[in-house]
Amino acid sequence: YDFTENRLLYFKPETEKKFPVITGADTIQTILERPPLYIGGSVATGDVLVNNIHFPEDAIENNIEGRVLIAFTIYPDGHASAPWIRKSVHKSLDDEALRVTNMLPATWLPGLLDGKAVTTIFILPIAFKFE
Repeated sequence: YDFTENRLLYFKPETEKKFPVITGADTIQTILERPPLYIGGSVATGDVLVNNIHFPEDAIENNIEGRVLIAFTIYPDGHASAPWIRKSVHKSLDDEALRVTNMLPATWLPGLLDGKAVTTIFILPIAFKFE
């Protein structure tokens, strides 16, 4: 992404992954020409998550780990909705995953289908694992 020109220079296409696309009252699963992309890429999202996530004490004490799936809608203008829990693990892990996801700026490059920006649902996995 070129921040000076405010445009995407390159992305590696995903030819197999399907994304939920909202069309009116329906949601379809389809392969996009370009999936929704966070400006700054996965490195930027990873930085926000790694630098801000804290393993909840009650989860540590009770030996609870797992992968929370956070979902949010990305609209054709690139703004994102408030995130919600798509797959829960435990309340404290879910709450922490939502807290750090809310730290991500809500501006994205929207998914493209047939050359047009579309409304998509983006799933962000956040893993809590003991090492």
